[in-house]
Amino acid sequence: MQDHYKKALIYFKLFIEYFVKMEVGKINKSDILRSLAKYEKEQKRASFVKATNILKVFFAWAIEKNICEYNPASTINTFALFGKAKETHHMHLSNLIKVIALKNSIVNYYGSYQLRLCALLQLYIAT
Repeated sequence: MQDHYKKALIYFKLFIEYFVKMEVGKINKSDILRSLAKYEKEQKRASFVKATNILKVFFAWAIEKNICEYNPASTINTFALFGKAKETHHMHLSNLIKVIALKNSIVNYYGSYQLRLCALLQLYIAT
């Protein structure tokens, strides 16, 4: 959980630098898009989405605290800016001996049963 906060802090520093002289309630969608322009320009979709999500949560909090009336980040359409996300296809499991060994390793794992169940489910879906 602490790792999540460290990553979020990186984005907050970016936003603080950009929005330091602005009143939170007066920040609009175009202000947010300008603050995230470097991610859009460099085609860093994942960073753009993370930053936008952090802003959505921040503005939702600000609404609850009556600091602002609407969430300007909630209307940002990543698909419209970046297009469809690139799909990554991974090699399928074709060596039966390795698949059986992997399944046995998962079945014999004595840690978290949730992790074991998820790993088995992924294996069954992948084959």
